[in-house]
Amino acid sequence: MAKKMASAAEEAVAAVASPPLCASTDAKRFLELISSKFGWGDLSDDIVMDIGCGNPKIKFCDLLLGLFPKVKKVIAIDKKSHLIAYIKCGKKNPKIDFEYGDIEDRSTLENWEGKISKVVSSHCFHQLKDHETAFKNVYLLLKPGGEAALLFCLQSGYVGWHVDLVNDPKWKKYYNGNSPEIPLTQFSNPASSFYKNLAEEIGFKIVFCEKDRIGVPFESDESWKGAIFNLALSSFKIPDELKEEFKEYLYETFMKYNCRTDSDRPCQISYFLTALLRKPEDSTE
Repeated sequence: MAKKMASAAEEAVAAVASPPLCASTDAKRFLELISSKFGWGDLSDDIVMDIGCGNPKIKFCDLLLGLFPKVKKVIAIDKKSHLIAYIKCGKKNPKIDFEYGDIEDRSTLENWEGKISKVVSSHCFHQLKDHETAFKNVYLLLKPGGEAALLFCLQSGYVGWHVDLVNDPKWKKYYNGNSPEIPLTQFSNPASSFYKNLAEEIGFKIVFCEKDRIGVPFESDESWKGAIFNLALSSFKIPDELKEEFKEYLYETFMKYNCRTDSDRPCQISYFLTALLRKPEDSTE
């Protein structure tokens, strides 16, 4: 099921116009933003922790080493132990240690508390159930003066219409259980001030904390309709005689959560948070 969903999602991505290259959608740009805002040097004295390293498409550790080849050490953690085992079987840079760790479970992190210079995480925190606990654990991992850079989705333009279809009385009977990851904040879509307040209450100093609205336009109505319909069919087994009716409802529901550009192209809208935080030098935790 997951493979089928991923394949359909890739087809949908292929149908969009060139996605905007920005810190919220491009991991390399995110690293460049981090380096600029924090004023990072070559990191030769720093131990960096990458939280949520299991996504093979992002390869954040590789990007990090590409930009900072002199970094002292990268500890890459993920709560999916099978992914860590799989990664360890392949070739890897000796500067990277892949380890099991769950940012929501302090007991899995205690060996590293107070020893990490930098924490980075790209497109991981949207999967968590408890952001307050996760932010607290990041704080505990850092040395005094340590820095954290977190990037995650707050609301996905894809998930909204999918949830509506699953809950619709007419169409839910055709749902096969195959679903996308739903961000913790999908239905609340909090302002950046929520995370600023949360981080400050924990003890962080805010270096940068912004919410971005990212629009990714499709090339045309044809490419949009084809891509979205194929994506929906990875989750719904629609009888042939109902497909045209399903399409009309699908397109209407997509537009409920998304929009059209000034040039009238369908455009998927998502919101991302970028939080750059620093632990005070005088912290005793």
